Amino acid sequence: LLLFSNQLLILIYKMSSNVGHQYENSDSESDEWQDEKICKVEIDIIQLNDEVIKFSLANTRLSFANCLRRIFIAETPCLAIDWVKINKNTSFFCDEFLVHRLGLLPLTSDETVSRMRFARECQCSDHCSECAVQLTLEKQCRDESTHVVSTADLKSQDPRVVPACGSQRKAVDEYVENDEIIIAKLCRGQELNVVCLARKGIGKEHAKWNPTASVAFEYDPDNALRHTTYPKPEEWY
Repeated sequence: LLLFSNQLLILIYKMSSNVGHQYENSDSESDEWQDEKICKVEIDIIQLNDEVIKFSLANTRLSFANCLRRIFIAETPCLAIDWVKINKNTSFFCDEFLVHRLGLLPLTSDETVSRMRFARECQCSDHCSECAVQLTLEKQCRDESTHVVSTADLKSQDPRVVPACGSQRKAVDEYVENDEIIIAKLCRGQELNVVCLARKGIGKEHAKWNPTASVAFEYDPDNALRHTTYPKPEEWY
């Protein structure tokens, strides 16, 4: 699931507009590369929706494509639960498993991640609205049936930062996954009461800040896989 398509597209276009200028001014580039007179990387968006971005790059090198891949995975900031205070947990789930599961829940970040600060850069002593979003989870089971604790029970102080799935995603009207993510199950007399802080981070710090499911690229100079449609067959090669 690719949660931040708008941010990634902006990043692609910014990099493509600057990379040609960098190549032209680089003294370390070969003469063969200079002879190509590359002014700008060409980007063609092939597929774009809430789950997938597929595009082709031209007038560039494999190293640049790999650079984009690494940036998407490890350098694109997003929000994830980074701090959890467990007020009460009488479920069968131990605290460590519960915290780990909360940290990996995907959260919507499109409208907030750009204005928020990294916790290490914020001037506050603990946390504030500039560097964190508070979420709470309170659930009790008082009858004989088993109660499922899911992302629907996670309440956020910021309506723009909610689980990117299930019923709450309708608030941002952006994503297509309808199923809730199960966090735990409670039997009679069991209770969960936790307070969470979602903070800004990148995938290089922890996998929970990785906004992509997978990123891959392939080199196809002869269009052997026919991923690009040309009007005339003789233009394929």
